[in-house]
Amino acid sequence: MLLAQAEQRSCLTESMPVDQILEIKRDVYNWSTSRNRNEAKHVIVAWHIVTEDNGATGDYSNQGIYELMEALNSNYMEHNFFFTLDTITRTANSSWFNDWNGQNSGAQEGYQALSIDPYHYMNIYTADLWSIGAEGYSYLPNQWANNSYMQSVNLDYRNVNVGLAWMLTHEVGHHLGLDHTFSGNCTYPNDGIDDTPQHNESGLWSCNSNQDTCPDDPGNDPVTNYMNYSGSCQNEYTPGQEDWQHYMTENYHPGYLENNFNYPALSVNGASFLQDSDGDGQFNPGDTTRVKVVLANEWGGDAVNVSLTLETDDPRVTILDNYISFNGSPLGDITIPAGEISSTVFDWFLITADADAVPGNIQCTVTMTAGTDEYPYQEQETINLDLTLSHFGFPLDGIVVKSSPIVADLDNDGVKEIYFGSDNEALHGYNSLVSRSMVFRSSRQTEFVQVLL
Repeated sequence: MLLAQAEQRSCLTESMPVDQILEIKRDVYNWSTSRNRNEAKHVIVAWHIVTEDNGATGDYSNQGIYELMEALNSNYMEHNFFFTLDTITRTANSSWFNDWNGQNSGAQEGYQALSIDPYHYMNIYTADLWSIGAEGYSYLPNQWANNSYMQSVNLDYRNVNVGLAWMLTHEVGHHLGLDHTFSGNCTYPNDGIDDTPQHNESGLWSCNSNQDTCPDDPGNDPVTNYMNYSGSCQNEYTPGQEDWQHYMTENYHPGYLENNFNYPALSVNGASFLQDSDGDGQFNPGDTTRVKVVLANEWGGDAVNVSLTLETDDPRVTILDNYISFNGSPLGDITIPAGEISSTVFDWFLITADADAVPGNIQCTVTMTAGTDEYPYQEQETINLDLTLSHFGFPLDGIVVKSSPIVADLDNDGVKEIYFGSDNEALHGYNSLVSRSMVFRSSRQTEFVQVLL
């Protein structure tokens, strides 16, 4: 069992035996030389909350779990691991909660009673771990059979906090086979991975990138590595650690390879205004405009049967058409594969703004649905639509307006111009009919600059 602690708590670490590290190091090398890319792996998560008998001490909101899972996916995405939360359980049991200390403790009883299909699922548990001096612990995958209920990731319940997401990432690293980067201190083979420089545990809890606690070995301490202890600056895995985790998963968590990507991971990639009242691509008070939304499928399965709805409580705007379907377009039904972006061809939202609306952000909720009857998917995202007085070509670049504008028809052509003074000692006049700006300088010379209004 590997224990991960915060700065205020002792570090209790049982590393993999040296002979095992050397054996796996050799196997990872042989395995990685025959591969071009680590294939995506889908880990399904069952999350178990263990509390005191009162059901309150040790409990927390589901939202905290959702935020940690989002952070975990963000931390692992570039390494081609993806995690889907499938189940949340709550169990009130004081004897387990206060004795969550691995094998031969209340934790083992809890694992046996609560674990869900450990061959296919990563089971995460939270209880009171501070009483044993730990923030969290996990078992290395080769310590137990791949279908054993002992296969687990464990956190103190007070660490279910997105600001401490590195702790969960650290523990999942153990679950997928990584040792601490300071394992063995300054002695070979350390953690078995060549691109994590050796360092001594005497230098833990430092974010000093120049620190070198093993001066006779290459490289400074990997203070930003997830498998170190430095806290807020832990933010990376190395390529060697990525290979190690994929090898360990394929050989010691083979059930994870059977987990299909049944759901996409959709997000709003951008929104733009089209066919607005004055055709300038800006959403002004009094305008009616189409809103085109671009979606990204960040990872997972293909997004099929995609549709969007738009909602807002803002009284400045009225939604005239709040539904978009990615099916039935002139190009056929639109599928968004993982890792790609897409939008509809002609089906866009339609909104209108009151003529006297105050400019500013319009907060809206986009609900994204996709999937099939067997695997339905829904996600919501908040977006801001900019209601502005700006028009295409404005604000101006390269000059600073130094006066209040005057609107007048000084050239008597029946169309009013906008006049203002700038920081280059000139009076600028803009006439929408001739699409140019007239620059009047004190020398009475006049020059014309083409603009598009």
